[in-house]
Amino acid sequence: MPTASTCQSCRVISHLARTALQRPAVETSTRDGLPVLPNAHTAGTATPELVNQMRFEAL
Repeated sequence: MPTASTCQSCRVISHLARTALQRPAVETSTRDGLPVLPNAHTAGTATPELVNQMRFEAL
C-alpha cells in the first residue's frame, strides 16, 4: 500500500512527465523537416579533434 511520501513522489513525477510532454511555447524553426536547435552566438564549430578530445575526457 502506498505511503503518503510515495504518493507525493508520484505527484511530482507525474507533474514532471506532463511538463515534458507539453509543446514548447515558442515555435521552433525547421530545416529539411528537422527542428533546428538553438545556438549561442559564442558557439564554435565541432571539429573531429574536438569530438575526439571530448570522447577521451568522457572515459
